[in-house]
Amino acid sequence: MVTMKDIAMIAGVSRQAVSSALSGNSSCRISEAKRNEIKRIAQELNYVSNAAACSLKGCPSKTIGFMGTIADFGLNSALINEITQMLTAKGYNILHSNYGHANFNATQAQLSLLARGVDGIVVCNSEDIKDFERNQTVPYLFYSHNNCKFMDIGVDNAYGGYLATKHLLEHGHKKVALLTTREYDKTIAKVRGWIQAHREAGIELCDEDMIVLRKLNGNVKETVDYIKKNEFTAIFATNDFIGAKAIKIFSQNNIKVPEDIAIVGYDGYSFTEFCSPALTTIIQPIRPQAEFGVNLLLERIKNKEIKCSPVNKLIKPILYKGSSCGCQEKTIEHFYRINNFNMLEKDAKINFDIDILK
Repeated sequence: MVTMKDIAMIAGVSRQAVSSALSGNSSCRISEAKRNEIKRIAQELNYVSNAAACSLKGCPSKTIGFMGTIADFGLNSALINEITQMLTAKGYNILHSNYGHANFNATQAQLSLLARGVDGIVVCNSEDIKDFERNQTVPYLFYSHNNCKFMDIGVDNAYGGYLATKHLLEHGHKKVALLTTREYDKTIAKVRGWIQAHREAGIELCDEDMIVLRKLNGNVKETVDYIKKNEFTAIFATNDFIGAKAIKIFSQNNIKVPEDIAIVGYDGYSFTEFCSPALTTIIQPIRPQAEFGVNLLLERIKNKEIKCSPVNKLIKPILYKGSSCGCQEKTIEHFYRINNFNMLEKDAKINFDIDILK
């Protein structure tokens, strides 16, 4: 491994001069030409600073740690990718610790990152804040898709549930069923929004209006029979995967979407546009979450705020209309120019320079 001592020997300067040049410290009395020469030598030798050593000396390591599971949750992956790009543009390196698998828990992940001298830690979708704070020695940032009370940033899922339900009711449906994998109580944000939209419309809900796939063992026939028995004409699916699969299942069972039953999904995945008909969805904005979070974390690092009160910032989701809800079918006019991404928001911006959040 190349060290500062090696660079100093080649450049004919002291190790302190190399450290000063590479850290951007202007107090060291070396010429601009020599400073540029040192940087050139470091680049040619592929020099990488030792983050842990920098941390021990009280210097910033310019490294941020990430804790979170990305293998099975696309929103986390998209959010981490966006934050990574923003931090990289500001000169930071990224370390990721995936604690949501096997026996590797949050505490192990946290201690592993701290041992590597990170300047701050971003925690995605964790509620282990009590154990986390016990060991924390650097500023942190908490994201939560579940709107837990300890979060710094999340999406206003209550408003999202309200938005999806209200849109279907405005299409003339008398009631909107909630299609979900597991049973939720009335305190869950999306459920609160679903209930609020009905309450404003003067519609009473009952327990049967929540279609719980786990109770039906995911059985297609039982689910279709349940929907027909209760004469549902509109469904709010709690995620896009359920909504997209429902479109396929209904088609195979001679139920037309949206003529016989209308559907709105949730999350804003790119594949919703490829459903037939295209699945209307609620977009959980990625970039606004990333921008707010990066600014907040860097401010905390600057001020050396180790333990902070949660900010509880909620980003407003938006309705993205397909035709599964009953809205007019949109014509696809462009293929991808660059690549396809997993979220509608990113696809539109990178390929077509369209900000669909506006």
